[in-house]
Amino acid sequence: MQVGQIKAQLHQYIDLAQEPQLQAIYILLEEKIKASQSRISIEDYNKEIELSENEYNEVNFITHQEFIQETKQW
Repeated sequence: MQVGQIKAQLHQYIDLAQEPQLQAIYILLEEKIKASQSRISIEDYNKEIELSENEYNEVNFITHQEFIQETKQW
């Protein structure tokens, strides 16, 4: 698929998507584009790891099965 075709298909999907999907797409693209534009320092990297570990330890996530059930409601 050519870049132009990919962009056109993405626009179609975006027009059909509901808010949860739009938020997910936005966050994913934003993070990937920002990451590709600049490298982070080791200190920032370690802070991100620590935040992720804290989220995990606080059980601030959902299981795969919970995700499947949630997507059925979209």
